[in-house]
Amino acid sequence: RCLVTAGPAYEALDRVRRLTNLSTGSLGSLLAARLAGAGHEVLLLRGQLATAPPPAGVPVREFTTTTDLAARFLEHATDDPVAVFHAAAVAD
Repeated sequence: RCLVTAGPAYEALDRVRRLTNLSTGSLGSLLAARLAGAGHEVLLLRGQLATAPPPAGVPVREFTTTTDLAARFLEHATDDPVAVFHAAAVAD
């Protein structure tokens, strides 16, 4: 069982602006596709603003902020993943 993260997170600066990056999510999506193709059970946590298409047949859960990603990660980490591949571009 593999948990893969991909794409950008964003962080609110105030009520109308946010800080993000140009990560497409392609690295994590390609990694998830490769792992699934090799027969592994994969879950992809994908940034809502990612532009690379998610791999077919791989379950996807979207995240927005770094805090949201952490919550989703902890939610699915209880599924006892064997490997975690963290390719998402999160805020510093």
